[in-house]
Amino acid sequence: MPSRRRIVPVRMDTTSPDPSLPPAPDIPPQPLARMCHRVAYAPWFQWTSTAVIVLNAIVIGVGTYQEATAQFGWLLNLLDEAFLIYFVVELVIRIGSFGTTPWRFFRKGWNIFDFIVIAAALLPGIRENVTLLRLVRLARTVRLMKAFPSLRILLTAVARSMPGALGLLGVCVVVLYLYGMVGWILFAEAEPTEYGSVGQAALTLFGLLTLDNVGEVVRDGMEVTAWAVPYYVSYIFLAGFILVNLLVGVVITSMEEARQIEGAQTNFRSREPETSADTAEILARLEALQRSLNELQSRDDSRN
Repeated sequence: MPSRRRIVPVRMDTTSPDPSLPPAPDIPPQPLARMCHRVAYAPWFQWTSTAVIVLNAIVIGVGTYQEATAQFGWLLNLLDEAFLIYFVVELVIRIGSFGTTPWRFFRKGWNIFDFIVIAAALLPGIRENVTLLRLVRLARTVRLMKAFPSLRILLTAVARSMPGALGLLGVCVVVLYLYGMVGWILFAEAEPTEYGSVGQAALTLFGLLTLDNVGEVVRDGMEVTAWAVPYYVSYIFLAGFILVNLLVGVVITSMEEARQIEGAQTNFRSREPETSADTAEILARLEALQRSLNELQSRDDSRN
């Protein structure tokens, strides 16, 4: 007797995200988390947070004036506490939007930065230290950079250019050391202030990277030795032209990569509603197929 294969019904969740919500992944099913998700991804909430960050930066700047601090110090402190309360509430809402998996909030670097900056202001050791507290308050202003695409592109470009820049920095250190040693040999007696040691020579050569007063420096060197011309010309050509232009090339390449990343993320967010609609259509077809398979299974059972 041929064996029969049992068709197990497949449970499908055909619920689709609320179209009134802005495009955002993984809408949690819990009512409270869903409400936090709705608020956290609402444009008005994001613009409010940006405005609060700007006001926080203005209050920090006003606090540097002694006259304003003497007259309105109590108001500035009150506003700072109000901003801190808002940032804590904002952080709680954003973490709560992840529902029963709040650890997913810390998968993004910006979220970790926000958490550290806001949580640091609540630590007892920092609140009693005026200098550290001011630095923590100032760090809140950095959060403004993630609100604007152009600033995000610059930050992404800086981060992506770091490996290449560090490599060029290593080459630049070697060049400065070698030319500093040669400069110490040539000009240590005549110019002890600039070339009295390899450290002073390297610092002097580092200042020449801006090509400021190069002609005067070369003329002063020619009065000491005839080797000054090939020494300075080769250094300026190698360090001032080649290395600096390589650094510019690394930064430009990183800027292009950052623009592509930002454009890809923007296109993904703009296509996300279409993706959700396509997913719902596929789920509907799979559900219809499941019903057909269940009917075939019922007929097969009735015959046997």
